[in-house]
Amino acid sequence: MKNKDKIKSGQPAASTRELCPRMTRREFISGTLLGAGACLLGGTSLAAALAPSAAPPDSVSFVHFTDTHLNPARDYSHCRMIKDSLALLEDAVSSVNTMKNIDFVIFTGDMIDSPNEKLIETFARAANRLQVPWFWSIGNHDVGPGGMKVPKIVEALNKHNPHFSAPAPRYSFTVNGFLFVSMCGAIDNAVTAAARFPEDELRFLDERLRADASRPAILFQHFPIVYPFKSATHVVLNQQEYFGLIDSRPNVKAVFSGHYHAARLSERNGVAHVSTPALIQYPNEIRKTTVTRAAQGVKFDFEMIPTRLRNIRESSRAACSSSALLEGKPVDRNASMSVK
Repeated sequence: MKNKDKIKSGQPAASTRELCPRMTRREFISGTLLGAGACLLGGTSLAAALAPSAAPPDSVSFVHFTDTHLNPARDYSHCRMIKDSLALLEDAVSSVNTMKNIDFVIFTGDMIDSPNEKLIETFARAANRLQVPWFWSIGNHDVGPGGMKVPKIVEALNKHNPHFSAPAPRYSFTVNGFLFVSMCGAIDNAVTAAARFPEDELRFLDERLRADASRPAILFQHFPIVYPFKSATHVVLNQQEYFGLIDSRPNVKAVFSGHYHAARLSERNGVAHVSTPALIQYPNEIRKTTVTRAAQGVKFDFEMIPTRLRNIRESSRAACSSSALLEGKPVDRNASMSVK
């Protein structure tokens, strides 16, 4: 797709109607617009070149990547296979391209291991080989003092993703009647694993959820608000405030996150909390998800897809003292889950 074909965000919209045309997968790749379909919405509306889903009209399939920690110039760090980070990313992209009926890919943060634009350019070059659109949320390794702040990484991602421009680090889009919201929460003025979702970001989320109250909503973010296991450092500083918001909005059906490098599925007050393990570290996996409207609520079908680079995976496992904790139980991995 040429630069002139890049679909950029519009100005804040007064209504919540869908704002953009839809592309078929072939048209997404060639840059030809047709029809009407899945769009990015609201005050930070984005036009996304999403393909007409081959899934049933009340179903969406996507693949969740997280914690790719791209920086192939760095050596291995314990069981984090950072030196192999580009190979792992390229293999996972190739794996997704063999899958049928995938609507999009979401990267939930720590896309790179240290905040600089050259790594974002390398990351995007690999991600752009996907045959479906890709979206993102920002993690703590993507920003920081001496590197890129949040606005700068948004600018860099927009520059290097030819299919999609975000006017802010949080945005929303719809596919087949589902609302997807990407959140940020990253703290960029300190080196920290903690997160805080500021007032304006929570206000944006609340407005999107109220405006599309009839749509099941799925949130994407790096930082989980239901923690896979206890940590003194990997916390959301305003967790209770965030809980209060989603508890008041019954259309929220799931929160997908990374950060802990662990596979977990849990439910809190009718919301599925989905933690996917890191691609950079054992079990070196991505999570394929199909979400379908059910008679009451929605149903999620999950499938873990390991890297095909078996030697790297086994090396990471051998170096990892917490492999069982990160891998999770069978119910955290290839499973189905329904929420009302």
